[in-house]
Amino acid sequence: MSEDLTSYPEPQQYYRVNMTALTWAEIYRASGNPLSFILALPFLGVIKLLNLTVATTVMPKEVTFRPLSQALAPGTARRLQAIVDGLESLGFQPFSTFELPEMPYRAAIFALVHESGTAYADVTYLQARDLHYFEFVSRFPDGASLTTVNRRDGVAIETPPGKVHQYVGTQDARVLWEQHQAKVQEMAALHGPPLSNLSADSFFGHFRQALREMALFQAQRGVFQPTPPPISAPGSWQK
Repeated sequence: MSEDLTSYPEPQQYYRVNMTALTWAEIYRASGNPLSFILALPFLGVIKLLNLTVATTVMPKEVTFRPLSQALAPGTARRLQAIVDGLESLGFQPFSTFELPEMPYRAAIFALVHESGTAYADVTYLQARDLHYFEFVSRFPDGASLTTVNRRDGVAIETPPGKVHQYVGTQDARVLWEQHQAKVQEMAALHGPPLSNLSADSFFGHFRQALREMALFQAQRGVFQPTPPPISAPGSWQK
């Protein structure tokens, strides 16, 4: 592969997520449900009123792609493979399974690309929460992109201009794919036809680019605040 998966293409920078810089709408969406939002409201109201900085999770600007450091439980592996099989029936071809040691959570990610070259897919399993979700990504000639995901908090935070994230509440990959394609056609009227040269080789560069653009955008908003690198090695702080 042309992409070096084990070193950083650009200098690394870590950020702490400043919860108080989020808008009320973002906080509500990220809370997951109205009850959680209501319970947190008094605390959040005070710190936002006083303009206090509450920094939480550490996030990276650059990542590396590593083989899974822990084997998946047999039941989990079967569950995820069933999703991958469903994506294959839609024309997607699996090519890699990896984890990102720089991220604060341990996740097994299964990457696929559509035979038409117009979309990526990935299935992500979050070990700490025993939670999985999947998404589709298409890109456009002018740099715009569309991500369609079946995880509600995956659309909680504001995205950079031209980077559209849509949530579809379904566990049916075919339904999610149909909704993704419909939105692609809608966006094509403004951004042109989606790129059709996406491949296994281009996936890693595009993945890094999207993460980098998001990090810089959130830093400009004050949601991401630069912080020194963690003392421990990447991967050792993962949940």
